[in-house]
Amino acid sequence: MNSLSGSCLRVLVACYSHTGNTLAVARMIRDRTCGVLFGVEPVEGYEAATVEAVSRWELEENLLPELRFSVPCMCNYDLVLIGGPVWHDTIPAPLRSFLGQTDFYGRRVVPFCTHERGPAGFFAEFAKRARNAVLLPGFDIDVTRYHFIAESAVSLDASLAGIGIPNLRCVGM
Repeated sequence: MNSLSGSCLRVLVACYSHTGNTLAVARMIRDRTCGVLFGVEPVEGYEAATVEAVSRWELEENLLPELRFSVPCMCNYDLVLIGGPVWHDTIPAPLRSFLGQTDFYGRRVVPFCTHERGPAGFFAEFAKRARNAVLLPGFDIDVTRYHFIAESAVSLDASLAGIGIPNLRCVGM
């Protein structure tokens, strides 16, 4: 496997995003790493009016929604960044479904989340479900900040540098 600072690093950025906040962060990560963006999407989407109740029910009953797209083979990537919003202080059901269908085969995995009140149990639950992953430190983005996008970019650059991928911007492609 390539080192994290290598120019040929193959990166997958996977995310579930209900409102678009996590997707905005995932796109920034993709742009900074030359990664491939994969959307984790349930076949049945969530209605805005019922998302709170339905997502709580899925959590309580440990229900995992069917995903619209097959999970990509992790063997094609050296580094995988996976994100989602914090729902009910943990990982949302579509992301739990994605993790349940994925064997990371010893790949380096970085979890990230977006939230309004802190990451709560997101990272601990992620660690339990990321089968055969070599977990690197994750990071969280507070979406309640007034300048969410601009502050996220600065925070993201620092987080990526902290795990050793400061300068992977798409050069020579």
